[in-house]
Amino acid sequence: MATRKLLLYTADFMRSLKNSNPSPPIPDAKSLLCNYGLLRGHSRPRGKKAGTNFIRKIETVTGTSSNLIRSRANLLPVSRGNVKAVKRVNNNNPSCTYSVPTFLLHNPSSLVNKLDEFQSVLLNNNIDIAAIAETWFTQSTPSQLQSVDGYNVYSKCRSSRMGGGVAIYIRDNIPSSSITDINVPDHLECLWVSVRPYRLPRNYSSIALCCLYSPPQSPYAEELIDHLTTTTDHLRTRHPHIGLALLGDFNHLNIRDVLLDRDLSRVVQSHTRVNATLDLIISNMKSFYQTPEILPPIGLSDHFCILWQPRSKLKNNLCTKHVTRPIREPNLSAFAHYTAAEELSIRVLDNTDEVLQKHSSTGNQESKKKKQFYNINVDNNINSNPKSWHHKIKVMCNTTKKACHIQVPGIDHNNYSAIANAINVKIASISQSLPPLDTSTLPAFLPAHPIPTIQVWDAYTKLKSTNCNKSPGPGGVPALILKKFACEISGPFCELMNSSFREGIVPHQWKEANVIPLPKTSPPDINELRPIFLTAQLAKHCERFAAHWIMQDISTKLDPRQFGCRKNRSTTHALISMLDFLYKSSSVPNTISTLITYDFSKAFDLVDHTTAVKCLIDLGVRPSLLPWICSFMSNRRQRVRYHGQISDWQHLSCGGAQGTILGPIIFLALINSALRELSNRWKYVDGMNLTQVRFLHQQCSLQTSLDNLSTWVREHKMKMNSRKCKALHICFARTPPTPEPLLIDGQTLETVVHIKVLGVTIQSDLKWDIQVDYMISASNRKLFLLRRLKRFGVTTQDLTTVYIVYVRPTMEYAAPVWHPALTCTQSARLERQQKRACRIILGTEYTDYTSALSTLNLDSLAERRTHLCLTFAKKLLNSEFSDWLPPSRKQISGRNTRSANKLDIPICRTARHKNSAIPYMTNLLNKHFN
Repeated sequence: MATRKLLLYTADFMRSLKNSNPSPPIPDAKSLLCNYGLLRGHSRPRGKKAGTNFIRKIETVTGTSSNLIRSRANLLPVSRGNVKAVKRVNNNNPSCTYSVPTFLLHNPSSLVNKLDEFQSVLLNNNIDIAAIAETWFTQSTPSQLQSVDGYNVYSKCRSSRMGGGVAIYIRDNIPSSSITDINVPDHLECLWVSVRPYRLPRNYSSIALCCLYSPPQSPYAEELIDHLTTTTDHLRTRHPHIGLALLGDFNHLNIRDVLLDRDLSRVVQSHTRVNATLDLIISNMKSFYQTPEILPPIGLSDHFCILWQPRSKLKNNLCTKHVTRPIREPNLSAFAHYTAAEELSIRVLDNTDEVLQKHSSTGNQESKKKKQFYNINVDNNINSNPKSWHHKIKVMCNTTKKACHIQVPGIDHNNYSAIANAINVKIASISQSLPPLDTSTLPAFLPAHPIPTIQVWDAYTKLKSTNCNKSPGPGGVPALILKKFACEISGPFCELMNSSFREGIVPHQWKEANVIPLPKTSPPDINELRPIFLTAQLAKHCERFAAHWIMQDISTKLDPRQFGCRKNRSTTHALISMLDFLYKSSSVPNTISTLITYDFSKAFDLVDHTTAVKCLIDLGVRPSLLPWICSFMSNRRQRVRYHGQISDWQHLSCGGAQGTILGPIIFLALINSALRELSNRWKYVDGMNLTQVRFLHQQCSLQTSLDNLSTWVREHKMKMNSRKCKALHICFARTPPTPEPLLIDGQTLETVVHIKVLGVTIQSDLKWDIQVDYMISASNRKLFLLRRLKRFGVTTQDLTTVYIVYVRPTMEYAAPVWHPALTCTQSARLERQQKRACRIILGTEYTDYTSALSTLNLDSLAERRTHLCLTFAKKLLNSEFSDWLPPSRKQISGRNTRSANKLDIPICRTARHKNSAIPYMTNLLNKHFN
C-alpha cells in the first residue's frame, strides 16, 4: 500500500459537499477513503464498541519508587507474635438528623444525702435532664448541697413543713430558663422550666418541662389537675408547636382527664415502686422516644429510677432537584464591568438607634396584618355568609380535609381515570350481587285509582326551597338556577312530574348518581371506602312528592319501635325508652337483663328490589304509585368522581338507591317485619337492639328470637355484620351467674362489659364513666380550635361562638339520657372542660369561673343540661310517646285540685332507677308546673 498522506479539508469545503448532487457509486470507495485519511486503516470485529476491546498501545514510563519501598519493607524484621487479628464491627447506631434530650425521673426520698450517687447516675447514663421529686430541700439548704457539676438546677421547696420539694437538673450546654408567666400556687409542688436544645425535631420549637409531686391523699388533687390542664392549654395557645413533658411522683392522682387530651399520652407502664406505678411521664413526644427503662433506685430509696432515651433516626440521603438561575458568561462579564466601574465600600452606621426608630413602625404594621386578616376575610362573613365563615375557620385551624390518594394494587397512583374505574367496579360489585327486579313475581295491583295531580304552586314551592349548597349531581343543573328561576321552571317541571307519575316511568337521568369515595382508614384502602352518592336535584324534588304519599299510606303500619328516618323521633327517644326498661328491670331482685345489638352488613347495598316492592304492597302503598316505584328502583347506574376524573358507568341490579329521598323509606318498609314478635325491641334504621329480663334460675329465651332473626335475614337476602353484634348482661346480684352463650348463624355472640348504642356507651353497671371519658376526649380535640384561633387575634365574642358551635355540642349529645345519673365528680369533670375553654378565650383577663361565665354570657353545663331535659320532657308530654311519663293526678283521681296538673311520681325500688331519665323528667315537669 502506498504511504498515506495527511490531507486537510476546511469546514467550508465540507459544508459545501452537503448540498451537492449525489454522484454514482465509486468502486473501491472504502480503500479510497482510507488513502485520503478519511477512514481508519483497520476495522474492528462487527458488534464491538470502542471501549475495552479497542486498545491502543501507549508506552508508559514505570518508576522505581515502588520497588524501592517494597525492598525496604522486605528488609525489616517482622514479629508474628505481635500481630493480632482485628475483629470488624459494624456500626448499628445510625446517625441522627435531630437530637432530643435524655430524661431521668426519680423520687430519692431526700436528695441531700444521696447527691454523690445521683451525680454518678447522671454521668454513667449521659443524662441531659433529670426530674427529682421529694428532694427534701429547704430554703436554708446551701447551694453546694443541691448543685451537680455540669448541670443547672431549678428547684422549689416547701416552706411550711418538712419533706416534699421538686427539682430539675439540666445540662449546662442546653439553653434553659424558668417559665415566669405561669402562676403556680405556693401549696402546689410544681416547677415549670423551658429548654431549647440546639437540634430539636421540626415538630417542636421548644420543650416545656413540669416536675411535680402529689402527696398521698392530697387535698389539692383537683386543683393540681386544673393547674396542669390550664397550663398546658396556655402553653399550646402561645406556642402551638411546643413539646410537653410532665414528670414526677403522681402517687394515686386521678390523671384521667389529662390523658384524655389527644396529644398527651402516658409513657411509663411498668411498676416504679413495689407493685404500683407512681412515677409517671406524660408527654406529646412519645414517638421520638424508646420505651422507658427501669433502673435500680438511688441509695435506700424505694422508688426505681426511670430512664427515657430517644430513638435513633436514620438520616435519609435523598437526591432533590433544585431549579436555579443559570449563570452565563455574558452575565458574568457584565457583572465584572460593574464591579470595575463602581466604587464599593463598607459603611459603618453610627446612627443605629435612629434607623431602628425610623423603621419600627414597619414591624408594628406587619404584626397587625394577622388580626386584620381575620377582621377583613373572616369576621365579616359570620352573619352574611356562615358557610364561608365556617370554611375560613377551618382553613385558619388547618383542619380542612386534603385530597386523599387511594392506592389500588397494579395501578399507578397518578392514573386517576384507571383508579376511578377500579373504585367504581369495587363499589358497584356489591349492588350487582342480587338479581334485578322481577315484576312477574309481584302480586297483581292494577288497575288502580289515578295518582293525585301536582299543582304548579307546589312545584314552585319545592324549587324555591332548593338548597344552593348542595351538589347538582349528574344532571349538572346548578341549584342556584333552580331556585332563582323557580317561577319560570315550575310550569314545565310540574308537567314533567305529572307525566312521569301518570305513565309510571322515571327519566333515566333521574336514576343516575355520582359517587365520591371517602376513605374510612388511614392510609386509604380501596376495601375501606364510604361512598357518598350525589343525585339530581330535580329528581329529589319529585321524590319528595312520592315520599309524602307513601308515608301517608304506611305510617300507621310501620313498627312503632322504629325510631330512624321518622319525624319527631330521634336517637334520644330510642335510648331513653331502652334505658328506662333496663333501669326498671334491674331494680327487681335476683334478675338479669340481657341487651343484644344486631347490625347488618352493607344493608343499603343489598336491598333486593323484588322483596322491597312486595313489602310496600303488604304495607298498603297505593297501587297507582307502584309502577313509578318499580321504575325508580330499576336500571339505576353510577359513576365515580376521583381527582377530577370520571369513571365509566356501572349498572346496578340491587340496592336501596342511596343518596335519594325514597331510599330510606323503602328500607324502612323492608325491615319493618323483623322482630315484630318481640316486644322489647328498638330499631334505628338498620340497627336493631333487643333485650330480655329473667330471673336467675330461668333460661334465656333470646336464642329463639335470634334464630328467627337469622331466618328473616336469609329470606330477605341480607347479611349480618358479626363484628358489631354483641351481648351485654346487667345483673346486680352478689353472685351473678355465668351467662349462657348465644349463637347467631353458628357464631358465638361476643359478651362485653360496655357497648356503644347510637353514640352512647352503656355499661353493665349502668354508670356513665366511659361515656364521660369519651365526651371529654372529644371536647379536648375541639379545644385545639380555640388555641389556634386565639393566635390569629380573633375577638372574644367570635371565640365564644366557635366554642358554642364546635366544642360544647360534644358534651351535650343525648343529655337527657345520661344527665340524671351523673355523679358530682362526673359533672365537675365536664364543667372543667368549659372552664378550660373560658381560660383560653379570656386569657389574662380570666379571674374566676363565675365571672367568666357572666362575661361570655354562658350558662354552666349543668344548668344547660337541666334545661335540655326540661325542654325534652315538655315535647315528650305532647308527643305520641306521652305514655312513657306517668299520668297526671287529675287523670288518676278525677278531681280538679291544685296539683291536678302534676304528674304522679313513679315508684322506684332503687336509687339507680330514681336517678334515671323518666323519674327525673317527671320531677322537672312538676317543678315547672308550680
